[in-house]
Amino acid sequence: MLYLISPKVLIIAVQEFAKIWQADPDTLLLIKEIALKEKDEFVRDAAVRELIDGWQDEVVTEFKTKLV
Repeated sequence: MLYLISPKVLIIAVQEFAKIWQADPDTLLLIKEIALKEKDEFVRDAAVRELIDGWQDEVVTEFKTKLV
């Protein structure tokens, strides 16, 4: 992914998006896309952490099966 911002800034953005995911399902989809497709390992890890922190157990299980 080509972007003009640093991975560090992207991690902060993912964390901020995660704060509002419950209010906006589209934000949750964006975080999921970052977790699945981002090439930078640290950004991807931050997205996965935020997803796991915010989701209920059954959704986390579904997401983990898609990662494997």
